[in-house]
Amino acid sequence: MRTRWIGKNVHADVILDNIKEFFERKGFTILIKESAEKISVLVQKKDYPLILINMWGSPNDFFIEFQCRNFPFGKYFSSFLTLLGTGFLVSKWLKREELCQKIEDEFWKFVDQLIEK
Repeated sequence: MRTRWIGKNVHADVILDNIKEFFERKGFTILIKESAEKISVLVQKKDYPLILINMWGSPNDFFIEFQCRNFPFGKYFSSFLTLLGTGFLVSKWLKREELCQKIEDEFWKFVDQLIEK
């Protein structure tokens, strides 16, 4: 999911520090890569899918993108995989999808509150 804030005077360094703290409190490992165009934050924790957060723009036209990197075979081939006896993989994938959705919801609530300050 991608969100854009216009006219909110968003400072990337403040957002980055708060996002880092948000995930560290939850026990995630964080890797940050900054370039001239964007800031990428890679977030990982055991039993969770890999999370990638990209931020770019100017203070008055700022974007944040949240992506979960989960292997999507379960969504399309779950019945077939279950017939082959690999339904446990589908179950694991669905659990990761649920964890991803939960952390993404918490993340957007946190960011919205942060930017509205």
